[in-house]
Amino acid sequence: MGELLAGFEIGSRRQQNRDELDAFWQSSRVRLVEITDQTSERYALIYAFLRRNGRPIPTNDLWIAASAMEHSARLLTADSHFLNLPQILVTFLDSPV
Repeated sequence: MGELLAGFEIGSRRQQNRDELDAFWQSSRVRLVEITDQTSERYALIYAFLRRNGRPIPTNDLWIAASAMEHSARLLTADSHFLNLPQILVTFLDSPV
């Protein structure tokens, strides 16, 4: 959430993006998950895996991956670096949304 809001703040469509996010949150299929001790454990596992394989990814994306892993959630993304994580289920979008 912080990464989205930060992007909105520096972008040229701040209010439009916030309005779209507010509409998105209205869906009963959407929920914000907490960062727990279990999320942190998964973060550490993914971090170590990526470091051993020489494929680091941005810190915020590590948290996203760890949350997806913890909740067995499929990650819908256009960021190809998530494809290097066998610990999570990924659906890759060929073009950015």
